[in-house]
Amino acid sequence: LSVVDDALWLGPSVYWICKPVDLSRGRGIFIFEDIKDLVYDCSVIVQRYISSPLLISGYKFDLRIYVCVKSFHPLTVYIHQEGLVRFATEKYSLSSLKNLYAHLTNTSINKFGPFYKTQKERVGQGCKWTLSKFRHFLHSQDINQLLLWQRINNIVTLTLLTIAPSVPSCPNCVELFAIVGEESLWLSSRDTIGRWEKVPQSQLSLQPSTSRGFMVEWPDGSLSSVQDT
Repeated sequence: LSVVDDALWLGPSVYWICKPVDLSRGRGIFIFEDIKDLVYDCSVIVQRYISSPLLISGYKFDLRIYVCVKSFHPLTVYIHQEGLVRFATEKYSLSSLKNLYAHLTNTSINKFGPFYKTQKERVGQGCKWTLSKFRHFLHSQDINQLLLWQRINNIVTLTLLTIAPSVPSCPNCVELFAIVGEESLWLSSRDTIGRWEKVPQSQLSLQPSTSRGFMVEWPDGSLSSVQDT
């Protein structure tokens, strides 16, 4: 009830996205405007939908970042320097919330879209870029890449810290993950080769917070709370 009350307080211009917890590849995801109209028949995650996302030529996209965790105790993380950028295949618009080709970036969905093979402005055919191509795009737009990747490193580290207390010690194996945007954490079975960049442990320090969590202090002095759930 408190979630619904909070949602109503935010006003009618807030949008929501509902995702089944046990499905993948965009299946079962839908976007809606009024939290009172939410109907579901399985375990789901409901999040406030980012209604003004960053677009490239009007198309929504996300980043798939490949991460190798050598150890959770202590946390040792490597981020692959190559990855994927996934695009929606129709231009983003809040006037058509049911148009998944405009709101979701899953390749499994967009490859069936009517404009998948069309030469789309700047994006091109299909719905994928490499991270290398994305870096070239950022450079052409005079975007600070260093700040962007520092923030990505922070997101990856905080995401892994949330599960670190519950992961048993396994010194003879590594875990490969794919971090998608800021929303999901997926175990990836994809084999990747190339250059990996280690996330420096000097970037953060841990401080005790409560019996079920801790604080992360970043180099700029800001603090983030991480709870052991």
